[in-house]
Amino acid sequence: LWAAIWLVPLAALALLLGPTHVLTELGVFFSKLAIVTFGGAYAVLSYMAQAAVEQKGWLTAPEMMDGLALAETTPGPLILVTEFVGYIAGARATGSVWGGIAGAVVTLWMTFAPCFLWIFAGAPYIEAIGQRPRLAGALAAITAAVVGVILNLSIWFGLHVLFQKVER
Repeated sequence: LWAAIWLVPLAALALLLGPTHVLTELGVFFSKLAIVTFGGAYAVLSYMAQAAVEQKGWLTAPEMMDGLALAETTPGPLILVTEFVGYIAGARATGSVWGGIAGAVVTLWMTFAPCFLWIFAGAPYIEAIGQRPRLAGALAAITAAVVGVILNLSIWFGLHVLFQKVER
């Protein structure tokens, strides 16, 4: 049921607007983001910041820094930055505020619907996972990797604050 709640709107976007429309691309990107990122908001933000700026070109590095700074002013940085990215990408691609709002809505849905799927599917097994040494070790490794991802975001953010132009 949750998979359908999550994926039917994405399929509808692809069918109605095409696979290369910005709203479809936002849906696919944030669906992937929700699936492959672990470790909380800062792990997600690191991947999203680099992909939205360097790969997708939805925002510039200064705009992404504005989004990250905005997120740090209130609780819940993940939702603010994802909405900021979705809004800017939608507004820029369509040239309208409504396109920006649509981008933010698609971003919100595709980021959080899969999270509920994971919660409802995995909640009954959490206690059992913690008691299995191999799985507990895997979770510890994920925790260590998340620390590295957060460090990566710190370095990326710091470089773009300190230097006007950053090259790879």
